[in-house]
Amino acid sequence: MMGGLLKNKGFITLMLAQLISSIGDWLSVIAIITMVGLKWEASPMEVSFIILCLAVPMALLDHSLERLLTG
Repeated sequence: MMGGLLKNKGFITLMLAQLISSIGDWLSVIAIITMVGLKWEASPMEVSFIILCLAVPMALLDHSLERLLTG
């Protein structure tokens, strides 16, 4: 089954686009943390709060979407 997917040009394009999007998401998170921590001279607690603010919605939406899709 996997061999057939790897021969499908549309599937390869989709996976490559997803990879590029994921790298971009990761870089934007790093940029936000760096900007808050260095440019705005935030305390470690404030940087931790920013990380929490980025992580909680992803965790909640992931769980909600999983329940929605599985019924």
